[in-house]
Order: sequence, then C-alpha cells, then structure tokens
Amino acid sequence: MEMREELPKVFVFVGPEKTGTTTIFDLLPFTKTPKQKEMFNLSRRRDMRAEETRIKSQILANGEAYIVEPTYFVSDFAREALVELGTRYDLKVIHTRRDPLERTVSHYLHHKAKGRVSNPIDAVSAYPEVVEASRYEDHSAGWRDAVDQFYTVQITSGSDFAATLKGLGISAKDAGFQQSNQRMAPRSVVLARIASYLWQWLIALRLNRLVPLTLKSVIKNRIYYGGNKVEISLEERECLKRMLSTTA
Repeated sequence: MEMREELPKVFVFVGPEKTGTTTIFDLLPFTKTPKQKEMFNLSRRRDMRAEETRIKSQILANGEAYIVEPTYFVSDFAREALVELGTRYDLKVIHTRRDPLERTVSHYLHHKAKGRVSNPIDAVSAYPEVVEASRYEDHSAGWRDAVDQFYTVQITSGSDFAATLKGLGISAKDAGFQQSNQRMAPRSVVLARIASYLWQWLIALRLNRLVPLTLKSVIKNRIYYGGNKVEISLEERECLKRMLSTTA
C-alpha cells in the first residue's frame, strides 16, 4: 500500500456514454484543458503507447492524470491495457451509471439527432453499445475483478458532480457548475449527419486535435442547436426496452 501511494495517481472515468462524463470532464482541474475529451486510444485505436504518452503528459502538467473515455466501459482491450498500466500508476477506475433504460434512450437520441439512425433496430445494429453499455453488471463485474480500485457512481438528475469528484479525492474547478450537454436540437438533420461523419473522419485521422475549441464550439452550436429537439416515440422507447431486457 505504501508503494502504491508513492505512484502517480491516474483517474480513469470509463463511463459508459450518456452517464455524465462530459460534465465530469468540464469540472476536472486540468492545468490546461485537453482539446478533445476522448481520444479512443484503448477502444477504437487500441494504442497503448498513445495512452501512456497522454498519461505522462498530464502527470507532468497536473501532478496526476484524468482520463475520461466512456467507450472504454465495454472494451475488453481497454480493461486489459489498464490492468497493465495499473502496475506503474496508482490507478483508480470510475464507472458512472444512471437508470439503464434512460441511458439507452439518451444514447439512441444522441445518434438520431446526428442523423445517423432513424429507428431503434438500425441504431442498435450500427451501434450495439446503445443497449450493451446499459448492461452494467455484465461489464462492471469484469472491471471489478481486473482492477484493485474500481468505483461505481450512481448519477441522477440532481447529482452534485463536484461532490462526486471530491469523494474521489479530486477538487472540482467550479463547485457551482451543474451539468453539461443539453439535448441536441439540430437545425437540419441532413447537415447534422454530414457534420457528424466529417468529425468522425477527422478523429480517425487524428486531425480533430487541430481544431480550436472555440471554433468547434461555434460550429457545434450552429449545427446541433436552434432547431427542434429530437424526440422518441412510445413505440421506439418500448422497442429499446425490449432489447435491453433481452439477455444477450
């Protein structure tokens, strides 16, 4: 235990998506806020070297590292890679969760608002994590067995995220801040779809880091907000509920 306390602290928020990770990222006390919340190093890219480079640079800047990667929750590679990193750092893995059906609905609406899908069946076919990531126990059991310090945080509509961070030993940079990410209301679904695929292309090429935060914010606000909020019908909700209740 004494040896572990001397290692640099690395906090990894593994999500999954739509469980408050953007709010957490906005509250973390970075000396210099990263241009991009998620780099997908251990999920889509499976690049262990890139992840350790990020960790080392954050430790150099902050004294400890804060990694927010909600796609890691369902990734076996990410879990195994973090087990290895845990031998070199005081690793703390945090799993945030909310009502599983509401998380599934929110994740579906996220893709629907970006024009990627138009119904639950196509959404889950293209993005299995819409449902799979809400099967919390299936994945948290693997994390719990793999890492020594695994924390589960229940998120509700009235959650005090600053208090949550404080409980983990992190001082939030703005204790009065409540929540990020309002529900999207795209001005044009077609334009949202084009912008979404362009951004994914930039991420794949690692060019997204070259886009200034202010420019990204302006473009996002003009494309994804100002129109009508994308809603979910009763039939769509029931369909997602049935898929979530089906044993995988």
